[in-house]
Amino acid sequence: MSGINQIRIYYGQGKVVNGPSRADLGPFPHITVDHPHPESASIRDLKDWFMAMFQLDANLCSVTVHCLYITGINPVVYELRVADRTYKWRKWVEWCRRCNVPLTILVQPCAMYPWRNKHPHQKHYTTLDHVVLRRSLHSME
Repeated sequence: MSGINQIRIYYGQGKVVNGPSRADLGPFPHITVDHPHPESASIRDLKDWFMAMFQLDANLCSVTVHCLYITGINPVVYELRVADRTYKWRKWVEWCRRCNVPLTILVQPCAMYPWRNKHPHQKHYTTLDHVVLRRSLHSME
């Protein structure tokens, strides 16, 4: 695997534990995968990739992508921010590269309820407590 294109993906349901360093992803399982060009990826393509990777049904749910930032250095403080737009994802990858910080994210499933929207073409998402994220070994090769 190429270190610069590796993404450490924490995944699963549940709340993020806030400890002395704030966002603690320790309770979540994780994998490290290569992505050919994270700096030019779109959030839509990334979400599709994660949906396939974790074998989720796109008719029932989507995923939320949270990017890990370091917001303090003495002591080290971590913060998660949602990457719901491509420009947010790309700015975060750029920040990680500039600061020599590994690409680390939390991916969580969220249910789709399109009938709850004021706008008929937008989907509403809420967290899922009953979906199990399964890793697909062939999707990570």
